[in-house]
Amino acid sequence: MTTCRTPEGRRPGRRLVGDGLRIHLRSVGMRVVTLFLMALAAVTHSDEVVTQREVKLSPDGAWLAYIENVGATPYVWIARAHNPADRSALTTWDRGAVAYAWAADSSNIVMQRRRGDGDYELGVFALSRQAVVWHRGSRSESLQRFGLSHGGVLFALEVDEQGVRTKVFPEGRPSQETGRVAGADRAILDKAGMLAAYRLGGQWYWTACGHTQALVGQLNVQPISVEAETLYATTRKDGVGRQLVRYQAGTPTAVVIASLGDQSAWALGPDGLLAFRPDADQAWIGLSTKAPPFLAFATSRGFGASEWIQVSADGRTWLLKLDPVAVPGAARYAVFHGESMSFAMLFGPTGSALGTFDPLRGP
Repeated sequence: MTTCRTPEGRRPGRRLVGDGLRIHLRSVGMRVVTLFLMALAAVTHSDEVVTQREVKLSPDGAWLAYIENVGATPYVWIARAHNPADRSALTTWDRGAVAYAWAADSSNIVMQRRRGDGDYELGVFALSRQAVVWHRGSRSESLQRFGLSHGGVLFALEVDEQGVRTKVFPEGRPSQETGRVAGADRAILDKAGMLAAYRLGGQWYWTACGHTQALVGQLNVQPISVEAETLYATTRKDGVGRQLVRYQAGTPTAVVIASLGDQSAWALGPDGLLAFRPDADQAWIGLSTKAPPFLAFATSRGFGASEWIQVSADGRTWLLKLDPVAVPGAARYAVFHGESMSFAMLFGPTGSALGTFDPLRGP
C-alpha cells in the first residue's frame, strides 16, 4: 500500500482540523420527541437571552468557543463543554476579524482578520494565554480555508482568478507556497492542510500520495471528504438522481455506496465520512464504529430538528444548533454528553448553561 506523508514528514493524522465534526441537517417538520420538547421547555427561564454566534466545539470535545458582546464590544469566549459557566474571554473580536477555527489539538484558536490594505492575517491564540503571533497572507477575499495541524503547521488555501494555492506559515518567516494549480477554481484540503482535490475546467481531480487522477465514470462530482487513500463524493448519474460514492487511490472509477434523495445529510468525522442519511424519511447509516450507538440514541430523541451538529473527534460530545421553529424557548444550543447520555441547554443571559436533563429519565 502506498504511504502518504504530511508536511511534518509523517502519515496524515486521524484527527479533524479546524471546526471539528459538523453534520448539516435539514429539518423536515415537527418530528421531535415529546420528552425532548418537554425538557427544553422546563429549562427556559428568560426572554432576555444574549445572542451568541459562531459557536464551535473543540475537536477533543472539552471546550466551546463562541462570540458574545460585553456592552458594545464583542469577545471570543472559551468555556468548558461540560461546565459552560466556567468561561473566560480569549480576545476581542475587532472590526477586522473575519473567522476563527479550532486547532487540531484543541490547544489553540486560529483567527483570520483583514488588514487595512486588504490582505489577511492569521493569528494563533493559545488557550494558555501566550502572546499571539500574527502571520500575513495575500488578499483577504482569496482565503478559502485555514487551520493548524497536529504537527503545529499553520496552513491556508487560497483561490482566485489565477488558480488554487496552498501555503504554510513558518514561525518568524514569510509564508511558503506548498502547492499550486493554475486555472483551478475550487479545491479541498486534507486534515494536514495538503491539497486533496481540485476542479479544473469543470473536471474534478484527486491528488493522493503524489499521484493525480481524474474522477471519472460519473457526472457532476462534488467531493465531500478525504482520507489518506479514500475520497467520498456525491455524483448525479446520467443527470437524474444523486449517489454517494467512494474513490480509492489508484482506482479510476467510483464505488456506489447508496442512492440519495433531496434531504440527504452528512456526518464528517476524523476518519472521513462518519455517517450519512440517504433522505429525510430514512435512518442514519454509520460508516464508522464510533457512530452507530450515539447516532441511534440521539436521532431517536429529536436531533433531526437541529439546524446543524458538531461532534468531537471521539464521537462522545455533540453540539447542537437548535431549530427555533421546531424547538421554541430560550435555549438556542445544546450539548449532548455521550458518557452520561445527558444534555446541557445553552445559553442563558450570562452565557452559562440553562440547565441539564437526562433524556432517559426526563427533566
